[in-house]
Amino acid sequence: MTYTEKNENVTFQHEGVEITISKSRIYDSIARSLQRSIAGLRIDIEDNTYPIEVEHDYFLAHEKEFINKYKDRYVVIKGRQVVADYADEREAYKWGEVEYGTGRYIVELCSPYGKNHMEYGRI
Repeated sequence: MTYTEKNENVTFQHEGVEITISKSRIYDSIARSLQRSIAGLRIDIEDNTYPIEVEHDYFLAHEKEFINKYKDRYVVIKGRQVVADYADEREAYKWGEVEYGTGRYIVELCSPYGKNHMEYGRI
């Protein structure tokens, strides 16, 4: 493939096919592609408008996987990924607070019984 630039246009040539596109359209297209790619990989931790429910939905969608991998541990979830795990819930919240600030992450227990499980018959 070859290309040539002339004024505000770029012409691509490949196997007898020639396409001319304005540079501004190319830049816009690249920017949109990058935005979609980045959004799929990681949400900007500085974005206060990011709904925390998305993190919880992510946890629910991967709950079985997380229970197998992090059984009886607390995971910190940010940007639709597990960023840390702790045995102690308070430690998980402390770490999240330092790294991300209040309300910008969630902590979930990876247990087949959930957070509110009580074991009966134990003294």
